[in-house]
Parts: sequence; C-alpha cells; structure tokens
Amino acid sequence: MKEAERAADTYQQTGNRAAAACVLQILDNDAAASSMTGSMSTNQAHYVQNWTLGALAVSWLKVRAAEPGTLEQRQAAIDWMKLVAGQTRDYFTMRHAKGTNDGTNNHYYWAGFAVMGAAVSSNDHALYDWALGTFDDAVSRVAPDGTLPLEMGRGRRALHYHLFALGPIVMLAEFGEANGENLYDARDHAVQRLANRTISGLTNNSYFAQRSGVPQDTPAPNGLDSNDIVWMVPYLRRFPNADGTKMLRSTRLTPFTYLGGYPPGWNYSAHAK
Repeated sequence: MKEAERAADTYQQTGNRAAAACVLQILDNDAAASSMTGSMSTNQAHYVQNWTLGALAVSWLKVRAAEPGTLEQRQAAIDWMKLVAGQTRDYFTMRHAKGTNDGTNNHYYWAGFAVMGAAVSSNDHALYDWALGTFDDAVSRVAPDGTLPLEMGRGRRALHYHLFALGPIVMLAEFGEANGENLYDARDHAVQRLANRTISGLTNNSYFAQRSGVPQDTPAPNGLDSNDIVWMVPYLRRFPNADGTKMLRSTRLTPFTYLGGYPPGWNYSAHAK
C-alpha cells in the first residue's frame, strides 16, 4: 500500500512513467492473488480492507492518466478494486442497517471514501451512489454546534476522532466537486460547521473537554499530528481559515496512508526535496 502511494506521488511530482507502472504492477499483483476478497474473520479485518482499498484506489487515480501497462492489465486492476469495493459496501450496508457504531460513525465514512475511489476508477454508478449515501449520512449527523455526537462520545479522544472523521468527509466532498456535485453546501453547509468547530478545538480544546466531560489528548504536548490536519490542504483552498493555515505552515506534513498519500491540492513543487 505505502509503496503504491509513494510511486503515485512520485508520478504526480515528476511525471515518471515508471512510477505509474509501479502502481499498476502492485494492483495487478493484488488482483492475481485475489487479495482481500476472502472471508474476513473480524470486524477489524473489514476496517483494514476498506482503508487499504481507499489508499490503493486513490493511488491508481493519481496515475491512470498515464495509461500504464496494457488495457488488459489496467482492467484487471480495476475489476479487482471493484470486487473489493462491493464487499466493503455489503459489510457496511449490513452494519448500518443494524445501527452498530461502525455502521454509523467514522468507519462508515471511511468505507464511503474507499468505495468512492473504486467507483470513480471503474465508472460504477451504483458504487458511486452508495458512497454519496455515506457522505449524506455523515453530514446529517453534524449537530448545529458543528460536532459529531458519536465522535463526541469518545471521551478524551473526542477531538481526535472529529479530525479522523473529517479526512474521509472532506475527501468525499472533493470527489463530489470533481464530478459536478457541490457537496460542501449539503445539509446547510455541515462540512464547514464541522471543520470550523474542529479547527477551533485545535486552538483551544476546552469546548471538546467540556462536552465530552474529560480533558482531551489532542493536540499532543509536542505539537500537531500531520495525519490529523492534512485534510485541511484541499479544504482551506475553498474555505480559508487563518488558524488552519497557521497550523499547516507550522507542521511538517507527511503522506497520510489512508488517504492514498498526499491529498488533492498538494503542491509537490513547493515541497520537493
């Protein structure tokens, strides 16, 4: 997974076709081995399945314009991602219907992000619509004060899980924008309410401490975690926020594995070594 992400970001930065071919080779190896298509023994296995799918699907989308390999090789990779996406959808559809925590909280949104990546890769409208449904479910849960009740119930990690949920939510909105759908306006601008409340929590987490009933462990005493805030890269292009911009500038940002490396809007030239 990480190798595919590094190769995909190398292609984005340099246009190196060998890097694009590397991504396809990794996907074709997975397809040939029928990776992640067997029975999942635990709930955690399903979570890892969807995180891995999302990362690989985004890696593919970063290089697909290069058309690496043969048509047959590309189709094998796409068919495999679509198969895994169908399994991810089926598991989380079942969990959502049961009203379980992982069928209604950030796990569900991460599944939507993974399925969306595979849907766009394969031009599968049914998968795309399912992923949009996870986004609508997510933003429908954003309270008027900009919090997510299920993530607020995480005790000292409440703020951390708001940040973790924002990753797939923002990426789903970005997928929507790329496909002509203004998801940022959905549910009375719910994404902005959530992002603004969460960014303010990184400046002063007392609101989250008060609402959750316990002191927060985010941000850490030694500074912000890149994975917590890298979603701000595409978000702040659309919705500037002085506090968020300051955080991005003062934090060494690194690729976020679950998002497929660096996010959309990343300035590879400005960060080239």
